[in-house]
Amino acid sequence: MPAPEKVPGLTEVMRRHILEFLALALGAIKDEVPRMNQHVSFGLNLFGAGAAQAYGQTTGLNRMQSFVLVRETVEALGNTPDRVDAFCRQYTEYAAEERYHMMIAAGEESMRRHVAGDPEPFENFADVIQMWTSDAAARAQAQGIVCIMFTDIVGSTQMTHERGDYAAQDVVRIHNAVVRQSLAAHHGREVKHTGDGIMASFTSAANAVRGAADIQRELRVLNAKPDVFPVLVRIGLNAGEAVQEEDDFFGTTVQLAARVCDKAGTGEVFVTDNVRVLSDGQGLVFNDAGKFEMKGVPEPMTLYRVGITGSSSAD
Repeated sequence: MPAPEKVPGLTEVMRRHILEFLALALGAIKDEVPRMNQHVSFGLNLFGAGAAQAYGQTTGLNRMQSFVLVRETVEALGNTPDRVDAFCRQYTEYAAEERYHMMIAAGEESMRRHVAGDPEPFENFADVIQMWTSDAAARAQAQGIVCIMFTDIVGSTQMTHERGDYAAQDVVRIHNAVVRQSLAAHHGREVKHTGDGIMASFTSAANAVRGAADIQRELRVLNAKPDVFPVLVRIGLNAGEAVQEEDDFFGTTVQLAARVCDKAGTGEVFVTDNVRVLSDGQGLVFNDAGKFEMKGVPEPMTLYRVGITGSSSAD
């Protein structure tokens, strides 16, 4: 493809160039992807989004126009409107995740080579796809798996009775600030406030564990200060498929995360085995906390206590 001229605005010629690029990219990996599944489709969305961004930069599109091109590219890859909306809402988070950024960067590189007239712009694409399909954690994300976190302020009802509404609200404000700071640092999203805590979601189990540990670290520092009423919190994490409606999540994964939080002690982070497995190889420490009876689960379930040492992992 000849290098496009820089022109104002998104044109039909640009859209046609993107479609031609996608057709060539899919043709380059047809022998490497014998079966299209959700995981491969998600990877191609990331690849296409990266390519669209690079094309937008090459043609001088502004940020908004480039994002429109990203959206149209993901739609052209056969996604439903709901999937396109969900992908675009979380695209910034995907770009910040190393394993997802791999596919985005591959799209950017292939597009730049394509625009520059390289005869083999997809030379390494098959290798990238093979790496992508071997990534268990990314496969879990593509299958709709999320990590749900619940925080709970310990003894909040008794605190209100003993110290009054204003003092109790101060504790809630401190809790909220610490939790939200950690969510921002670890790419988490606040789903809702539960009154005595916060429910949040993460696309990465490891990020969720790091974020939860950082919350407890920060609270330890604050609670150690003189003349400060301690903010005591327990946290529970679970990962799995969850039903998403608008900005909320529902289902057994969410219910179990809340029950895991109930089992944690003051200042602790408890997680299920799903979270531990999805965080494998990330340098995190998990200790067997024992087996617990969980409502809705026929057999006692082993939960794991997150090792919380050192300073914030966001430092």
